[in-house]
Amino acid sequence: MKTLFISALVLFGSLASAAPHIGDMITFDVTVTSTDNKAVVGVIGYKLTDYDDSAKMFLREVTEQVGSGTPQVTQDIASESELPGDEFLNSVIAKCTELGGTPETITTGKGDMAACKADISNANVKGFQWYGAVPFAVMKADYTILQSNTHIAYVLKDFAFGK
Repeated sequence: MKTLFISALVLFGSLASAAPHIGDMITFDVTVTSTDNKAVVGVIGYKLTDYDDSAKMFLREVTEQVGSGTPQVTQDIASESELPGDEFLNSVIAKCTELGGTPETITTGKGDMAACKADISNANVKGFQWYGAVPFAVMKADYTILQSNTHIAYVLKDFAFGK
């Protein structure tokens, strides 16, 4: 079941983006429901821990915890060019309709927050993500991976901007 949880988060990781500052962090409460209606709950977090100015690359720490299990920490590399900066984060709500989204207020672990709901449906996925002025831009998601009929939902639990 952990494999299902982690593999479902691969899509999240490919869709996520971050404000490029060392110390930016975000965590989500995640629920993955498989075709047999068994739900796996957990937490996933991302944090930018280091930056290589010459390569324009960030070191990103990824923490995953399934149920009450032991958190698993891994690291990966993210290119600065892949990560939208403050300008995007500060304008995503104001330009939501212009970008094809729907402005909404969503309830998160940090209270009610302004968000931009976007349809992320394609040949492989059907659902939505909500973006806002938080590190990694994504605040919430609710989608189904069509091939496996796996439903994934996650919502912002906590965040902090780095320096």
